[in-house]
Amino acid sequence: MQQRITGTLADEIGERPATSTAEARASAVIAAQMRQVGLEVGVQTFSAAAAPSAGLGLLAGVGLVALGLGWWLPYPSIALMVLLLLLAVRELHGPPVLASLLRQRPSQNVIGTRAATRTPRARIVLLCHLDSPRMLSPSRASWLRVWLLSIPFGFSLGLVALGIAIFLPAWHSVLLIPGLLLLVCLLVVLRRESRAEWTVGAVDAAAVGTAIALAADWPQRDDVELWVVALGAGAAAGSGIQALLNSYPFPKEETWFINLPWLGRGNLTIVAGEGLWRERKPDQQLAKMFHELQSASAPLIRSAYRGERLDSARLLALGYHAISVVGLKSDGTAAGFRQPDDETRLLSVPQMELALRVLRRVLDRFARNQSNEPQRP
Repeated sequence: MQQRITGTLADEIGERPATSTAEARASAVIAAQMRQVGLEVGVQTFSAAAAPSAGLGLLAGVGLVALGLGWWLPYPSIALMVLLLLLAVRELHGPPVLASLLRQRPSQNVIGTRAATRTPRARIVLLCHLDSPRMLSPSRASWLRVWLLSIPFGFSLGLVALGIAIFLPAWHSVLLIPGLLLLVCLLVVLRRESRAEWTVGAVDAAAVGTAIALAADWPQRDDVELWVVALGAGAAAGSGIQALLNSYPFPKEETWFINLPWLGRGNLTIVAGEGLWRERKPDQQLAKMFHELQSASAPLIRSAYRGERLDSARLLALGYHAISVVGLKSDGTAAGFRQPDDETRLLSVPQMELALRVLRRVLDRFARNQSNEPQRP
């Protein structure tokens, strides 16, 4: 089942840009597969940014104007630069608000559930992605974190330069330094949006196939709900997970998220730290269960991930129990994800089977732990 679903998404449908018709086709396929394994299925529609970087590009352009005004009106320029910095931080935290205002299209989450036989004491939510990501060469992928932070850094540098220009008028030329940085950022965004190329998302499809295969293999429990959520618009900085939380305000103490953004390449890894601004650790109870169950037949690596913000980091910031399981290379970068060679022929079937085996053990352990806990009054 894992390989069949993976092949259908990556080979038959192929590139699945966020908010595209191909993403909508993938949602129909996944909904049918969820029903086939006995899940109750619903499709949640929402709007997301069709060009997620466009908002940051707009801010970079306005920042150039603000620096130009700084030659004559330094104080209004400082106020404008502070506003731009705050907006850039908000845009990076996602979902991207400015990008949605510039261009938005419909997307969808496919939600499969298996209810408990009695009132549930907890729920496990498996997260994966419908869409395929934009392509980055391996060399550019290693600089993704730097690129994402370069625009707010340019605004911060602009504030410093404006302060220098106010107190040392002869040093007005210092404004050219942040101006050059913001110009480069603007050109990068324009090129990214005008020449966007998507992968076929084989590693993303492998994660979807693994989540559904796990649901097929995990029977109904007395007091644990199982949710499998294929998120739409994953490339739009968390639009899918935000839409899910807006419609389903899960109780934080009863809900446990296992994020599977990509699998099938590299080493099966528990993400031990993630985040653009500050490192967030995974939920310690979930991490402990994964650690206790690893063995010679189910090896796991713990490593930090230095890339864009994962859905689990957003959930951890909101106080939820969450952890990410991914395929990473030895240097901590994503294996296959966003890369030109992200194809099904390069997927590791043993790694996909290992992920399924490990996740099944963790879910079984979680269900036993819930059964052994005293009933809440």
